[in-house]
Amino acid sequence: MNHGQSHLHSWLEAGANTVIGFAIGMASNEVVLPLFGMHVALWANFEMSLIFMVISVARSFALRRFFNALHLVQFGPRK
Repeated sequence: MNHGQSHLHSWLEAGANTVIGFAIGMASNEVVLPLFGMHVALWANFEMSLIFMVISVARSFALRRFFNALHLVQFGPRK
């Protein structure tokens, strides 16, 4: 009996999504921050992007689990 998406699958999906977001964040920081007069060293950019990535993975995982639980409450386990 399938009870929705597994926790592992939720982590993997959230992680893959966020790794891609990490690369986009690094690139966008390099372009956007200088437009506002902020010049950040590459290593500082990496560290900031890493912090935001961790926050994003936790957020994505929590939201996925919430909506998975909501689906199970509304419709019951998938058969």
